[in-house]
Amino acid sequence: ERHEPDLDIILARAYENGVDRIISMAGTPKECEETLQLIERLDKEHYESDNNDRVKLFGTVGVHPTRCAEVFAESCPSSGDDEDEETTNWTPKTEAEQTLIISQMIKLINQGKTSGNVVAVGEFGLDYARLHFCPKDIQQLGFRKQLEMAIETKLPLYLHNRDSGDDLYDILLEYRDGLVACQGGDDGNIRGIVHSFDESIEVATKLMSLGLHIGIN
Repeated sequence: ERHEPDLDIILARAYENGVDRIISMAGTPKECEETLQLIERLDKEHYESDNNDRVKLFGTVGVHPTRCAEVFAESCPSSGDDEDEETTNWTPKTEAEQTLIISQMIKLINQGKTSGNVVAVGEFGLDYARLHFCPKDIQQLGFRKQLEMAIETKLPLYLHNRDSGDDLYDILLEYRDGLVACQGGDDGNIRGIVHSFDESIEVATKLMSLGLHIGIN
């Protein structure tokens, strides 16, 4: 069940309390496209009304780790241990299909960079707390593909992490040189944030050693 749409009320209340910029994220390429269309509509409405007293919305483009199976894989229903139970196995899409998905997201990013409305790749990363939505291997596949996309588009990272900090760190370390080079840094730091962080201080320290920020809520 969803509450009545009240975005205008939320944005007005945010502005009244000193918030003038919000980054809005989505979980799939289709949802990202819809979010950017919403942002463009709001920009147009405010431009036509000549009202600058408002919150400016920005967007990101990426695939949430729990949604990677539906984007980067095909489902293969199979019987579970209980003969009445049906489970879902996931098979990665072909390399050509994955390349097409990434190229479509890059096109969306480039359009958003032109308008100034896309500011990061994300929300993407790993989520081992909800493997019933997407298994580890497909999450890692999607994560790697999107890190390559981030390198090509030179955008900061908006990262998700749940019970997966060590693997998140190890994979980021593999791509560190490429990310730092594309982002124009000369200090070895990756530009990005691990949002809504809830793991240990040890994991946070490892991720911050890469130059990442930690978001806490």
